[in-house]
Amino acid sequence: MDSIRRQKLTRYGMVLLVTIFLLPAAAGARMHGDGLSDSEAGKKGSAMSHYGIWHDAAMVTTLGLSNEQIQQIKEAEFSQRERGLALHGQLDMLRLQMDKAFASDTPDESSLLAVASQVADLQGQLFIERITSRLAMEKLLSAEQREKLKMEHDRHDGRHDNDWHHAAKGGSEKKKR
Repeated sequence: MDSIRRQKLTRYGMVLLVTIFLLPAAAGARMHGDGLSDSEAGKKGSAMSHYGIWHDAAMVTTLGLSNEQIQQIKEAEFSQRERGLALHGQLDMLRLQMDKAFASDTPDESSLLAVASQVADLQGQLFIERITSRLAMEKLLSAEQREKLKMEHDRHDGRHDNDWHHAAKGGSEKKKR
């Protein structure tokens, strides 16, 4: 009786751990363009890639991007998206492995933890990829262009003062009326 209870507790504990670690990461580990139209890509705040700016003619004009800069940004975006898609494909396969393991009558705790560790590593790689991409973008723009881009993002963020996400980043929770 105790061994059955221990197995159930272990299984529930594993499910809880996986849920705690994977669900928030799955919600936050998005790459540029994932599920977004071209007009939305790159315009969701500082956590997203800035590469979507070459899609936006008004932003190209505002920043004064040269044809060479536009081409470099395009190349960097496509390269980053290819790397991101490869990482997301690996994540999907690992999540499928976990689903299969949890679907079995007796999930192997050590193999599940090993797969969970691989998932965490890939999510870390995705985070590094987003930072690396942002740094590459910063290098392609002049100091004046970076400042204009920052002002545009700040102006965009200011439209969402009552948005909970903006409030979580330190903005006001409600507009004073």
